[in-house]
Amino acid sequence: MTLGENLQNLRKEAGLSQEQVAQQLFVSRQTVSKWENNLAEPGVENLKALAGLYGVTLDRLVGMEPPPPLQSEAVRAEPEAPADSYLMFVLIFGLVCILISTGSMVAYGELQIPIALFVMIAGIWLRYPVVWSAIQLMLSWEVLVAAAHIMLYGAVVGVGMLLLSATGIWIMFQGSVQERFGIVR
Repeated sequence: MTLGENLQNLRKEAGLSQEQVAQQLFVSRQTVSKWENNLAEPGVENLKALAGLYGVTLDRLVGMEPPPPLQSEAVRAEPEAPADSYLMFVLIFGLVCILISTGSMVAYGELQIPIALFVMIAGIWLRYPVVWSAIQLMLSWEVLVAAAHIMLYGAVVGVGMLLLSATGIWIMFQGSVQERFGIVR
């Protein structure tokens, strides 16, 4: 494979146009075209810049190192995901909410179901960053409400909700949960 063919393949793998490469390297699009058609060769500084732009070594850029082997579809299959901590937390959060709500109903005659529970249940199916943010917002609100409840009434129910909501905030920042919602990849 020639240097030009290699440069063209790497550019396409990076999903860049000749114009975008030219802008990054402060050269003309025609210059990039000449490199890719073997009508000219980039200088050392441009080779370094191209290697950095494409995220490859200089050896790989100039064709001295073979490209990584393509993985077959069977090998490329998703690895098994570890136990989903988010689903486990929603289940535990829901069960504890039922217990706290039952205790609240007996003690105060009012049913208290945290809004965060409904948003978290929706998060099982809706895996968008905005849902992750909404869950964080609702859990933060639950922490504030529970803290106010403790200050005003000194109730054990408030302590339980405070601990549960704070744990929820911590769980939402775990890597696997953030990946689930597309926050990190």
